[in-house]
Amino acid sequence: MSGCELGRVVEFAQGLRWPVWFPDEEHVSASSFLRDLAASDCSPATLRSYAYDLLRLFRFLHDRWTAWERAERIDVREFVEWLRDSPVPQRLNRRADAPAAGSVNPITGKAVLGTKYAPRTINHQLSVLFGFYEWARWARSSRALIRALTRVLAWYGVFVSGPTRRVRCIPSRREGSLAVETRGTRPSPKGIGSPVARCPVQRVRTRTL
Repeated sequence: MSGCELGRVVEFAQGLRWPVWFPDEEHVSASSFLRDLAASDCSPATLRSYAYDLLRLFRFLHDRWTAWERAERIDVREFVEWLRDSPVPQRLNRRADAPAAGSVNPITGKAVLGTKYAPRTINHQLSVLFGFYEWARWARSSRALIRALTRVLAWYGVFVSGPTRRVRCIPSRREGSLAVETRGTRPSPKGIGSPVARCPVQRVRTRTL
């Protein structure tokens, strides 16, 4: 990543609470995705988390001179590698007397987080990434873009390990699609069918929206 990072997550009191600005204006696709999540009753904290995950993705792809619509399997793979090797910026400025990473905090009784991204954090990042791409596949009408997004989505199960939460989109007659977060095990990377067909709960929610 470059020293001077582009973009930011902006907080508003009304409308979309946590839009992503990248590089220097509101990212329309990210905002549409987050609005669909908000319509699916996601909490403000969840929307904020997803916004920062999207911002991290956009920054990584920008440093590779790759538009998010043109990302390929190799970009996802190198994104995972970068996440595994990179330190978390907020954890680099610990006090000298702070407990060592991996030890137990004597005050809180919780494990002290390491300086690098945990596997759970990486899985969450990938869940948001693939949820965003799956939403875009339903929301966009370009066949070329749909094919490109499908190539990225097909590798979801290769990079995500263990049970995780995955953002799935719900096609809607009125809005094109809505996205929700569902808990499940690692999906198969061999093919991705209709998100609605995979989740009975989503079929119920689609009819009630």
